[in-house]
Amino acid sequence: MKIRQGFVTNSSSTSFVISMKDDLTFENFRQAIHMNDDFLLSGMIKEIFQSIKSSAKEVSSKFPSNEIFQDLPLDDIRDLIGYRLNKKDIDLIKQLVANNRKIYRGSFFDQDESPGTVFLCYYSARIISDDLLFLSEDGSY
Repeated sequence: MKIRQGFVTNSSSTSFVISMKDDLTFENFRQAIHMNDDFLLSGMIKEIFQSIKSSAKEVSSKFPSNEIFQDLPLDDIRDLIGYRLNKKDIDLIKQLVANNRKIYRGSFFDQDESPGTVFLCYYSARIISDDLLFLSEDGSY
């Protein structure tokens, strides 16, 4: 029998999908969530965005043409995005793709040690607006 000595962690991860009306920058993100410059938790929001930005990889560049993408079965779209999406979310993404929006996917882990990232690793988040789509699911993948 082997006994491990030392620190053992039970880490968590969160996968997410994000799409923004404009480029994936902090300023655009801040405006999309209607965050004022003097918002009390602006430092945490900036850390969350930095974690999102460092992990986000564009998946929409792998999509077939818009017409073909719109007709793909749900499971094929899930495979292209690499994320477990429900039909309602896939319909949102189809609409975004039809409007030529880029779709990104990423993951972050609670080892990032950012308070905001750790928080999101334990809770699902959904932000749906004209300027921003952010879907995350705790413990996925």
